[in-house]
Amino acid sequence: MNYLVNRAATVALLVTVLGASAATGEPVSRRVSYAGIDLASEAGRAMLDRRIVHAAQDICGVSDIADLSARRAYDQCRAEAIRNARASAQVVIARAEERKAAVQTASAR
Repeated sequence: MNYLVNRAATVALLVTVLGASAATGEPVSRRVSYAGIDLASEAGRAMLDRRIVHAAQDICGVSDIADLSARRAYDQCRAEAIRNARASAQVVIARAEERKAAVQTASAR
């Protein structure tokens, strides 16, 4: 069950959700594209967040609800992966908002 906890290692933006395979212990990643998403908009940020959640679920595997220890490990893995991805996503979102503000400023001149 401990392997699930280790699967939530890190997330880096593109977004890449990193973890370790339950079978091999080897690193596993899921890239989450935000191409074509307006991250300066609330709808775009919500779409990226949904993609992050799905990637974290994929990395952490399926939880066996009957096995409480496995369920806790899955929940911890998923929460850590999402938390890390959201923190990384904030950098990309901030850049998108800065670009949007620069464009608005330039077009106001």
